[in-house]
Amino acid sequence: MGFWFPPDDPMTNHANQSNWMKTPSVWRVLIATIVVVAAIFLACREYAHYCQIARQRWCDANHDRNAHYLLGLSLAQAIRHVDIKQVLSDLDGARTWPPLHGILVAATLLTGGIDDRLAVLPSSIAWVGTMVFSFLLAGRLVHQGSAVAGLLAFLFVAVSPAHRIYANDTMLESLGACLSIVAMYLYVTAVQIERRWLWSLLGLTLSILFIHKYNYWFLVFATLVVVEILMVRREHWLGLVASVRRWDWRSWCRNQLRWPSSCLLGVLLALIMYVYAGGELVLSLGGREISIRSEHNLLHLSWVVVCYRFCRWFLANRQRLPFIEPRYRQLFYWHGIPVAVWFLLPKRLGYWIWYMNPLTNTGIVPGMEKERTLWANAVSYWQYAIHDYHVGVVAAVVALASLLLYFMPGVRASLRPGFAAVMVCVCLSLFLTVTHTNHKSRFLHTWLPMLWVASSAMLSAAAFGRNSRMASRFCSGLALLAAFGFMAPHLLQSTLAQEPKHQFSMRDLSDYYLPLVEESKRVAILATVEMKHFIRWSALERFGRRDRLEEIRRYGMTEEENRRAFSSWLATTRCDTIVFIDVLPGSYFDEPAIENESLARLRDFLLEQKVFKRTAAKNFPKYGCTVSIWRRAE
Repeated sequence: MGFWFPPDDPMTNHANQSNWMKTPSVWRVLIATIVVVAAIFLACREYAHYCQIARQRWCDANHDRNAHYLLGLSLAQAIRHVDIKQVLSDLDGARTWPPLHGILVAATLLTGGIDDRLAVLPSSIAWVGTMVFSFLLAGRLVHQGSAVAGLLAFLFVAVSPAHRIYANDTMLESLGACLSIVAMYLYVTAVQIERRWLWSLLGLTLSILFIHKYNYWFLVFATLVVVEILMVRREHWLGLVASVRRWDWRSWCRNQLRWPSSCLLGVLLALIMYVYAGGELVLSLGGREISIRSEHNLLHLSWVVVCYRFCRWFLANRQRLPFIEPRYRQLFYWHGIPVAVWFLLPKRLGYWIWYMNPLTNTGIVPGMEKERTLWANAVSYWQYAIHDYHVGVVAAVVALASLLLYFMPGVRASLRPGFAAVMVCVCLSLFLTVTHTNHKSRFLHTWLPMLWVASSAMLSAAAFGRNSRMASRFCSGLALLAAFGFMAPHLLQSTLAQEPKHQFSMRDLSDYYLPLVEESKRVAILATVEMKHFIRWSALERFGRRDRLEEIRRYGMTEEENRRAFSSWLATTRCDTIVFIDVLPGSYFDEPAIENESLARLRDFLLEQKVFKRTAAKNFPKYGCTVSIWRRAE
């Protein structure tokens, strides 16, 4: 199997099992039950506190949580009204962020009712899963002290402030962390006991993680690829090199040129490179000119050709499949095929490439770039780890310093097969996170539990391992006591309960203007800053349908383009009411964004037009904004 941490021999597996597995079944079930009950209790308590401050969650005009809640709410409302077209439209529009979380939110809202406080329940349940599987994974990684390792990993996740907060949010991080730790647990378990159904379940879990969020999937998938490559024996590498040398590449290339699909694929790749370079492709079909400025359709067509070629090869060579290792066959069936089918959907491949490319998905507002060095990124992420994800410097130092125990031979001998995957995941995720151009504290969310699991396992192995020296046992025991003693008091302290109440909330604005437009047949809600997702979900939650809300399409970038777009919309709109949210520069809801420079011109356009007149207005001094109602003059 490999040279790093070879799996247990099935004939001697009983001798290599951890003391957790040797523990009588009654005690194993009892400890696991206590962990599950404690996790559910903590989640329920945090959710109860969240319901008291739920309005404060909506404190940012353009935060991603607005878009995530909008998708789930729109799917739920469309299903309630049997609007199949809207359901398909919402699912098709979930390209940058796949639709798994939105589907779960929609199922929750359909079950419990339309309430934004219910929309966080998938994240809350996922937090329970993260705590439970962190406990299980840490226990599987050591021969001795499994229960202590599991309980310490559980404690790290349970007291983490960021994990508690994201457990009561409509963001994607909590579910991403849960699926990541479940996938790692399944891989470690499959390596240790070698069951085909475990590899199938691992492939299914990876597919579910993929349609949840691409970057979180990549951290786990890349880890497993690296680990499997490292576990290939030297003689297998030599055999592979020999096979490549014996390959008749010239004949193979000549055979490829005989296929019309190969020529088509070459043309498509050339066009993609041309469009990527900034070129514009104009085609004339049936007397109509079609302009191709985006690579999405070309990429999709190229992937269709690749899948066609692969299917032909697969059908012609399926007799070779029995010679492929069973685990790779199961991963191909349960993960490779679902991902390939996902990319066959329109524009999915192009959006995946854009999202995963650090040169395009930078998270930087154009014209407001801020140069960051690698060292600056590392320092800021360390600050995030201390203040957002640990209850103090002591917990963060213990978690990080414990990784050094890996270099002690006695500790490594006390670790079970599969531990390498967790360590590789930590190191690879750390490197990719720090070097990526998109810089956010929540990018620590899914892989920090891996760090906590690894640290807990090594501390437990050093303290209870048979091969550990007395000095390492003593120091590790002190570290375990310090970690438990420092973090345990925080277990019963609610992070959400400590947040101040009655602060800023976008709902203060919507609670004012939505009742005033209740009787309007068609409404346009305009703002001088980007807040379209909040506008959509708040109106959809109130009205129940999306057809009552109208937006200005084809809004330009220059003042003249904006004026023409607004005048064209004004002449054709069927709206009888306009809600205008005027956010002053430098106020609470104002954010540096290039779109806001164009949206700010709406203030002058509304004052110049004569179709609508202002009938009501309210000033919100602490927000620095005014909400006004405009109705048709006639």
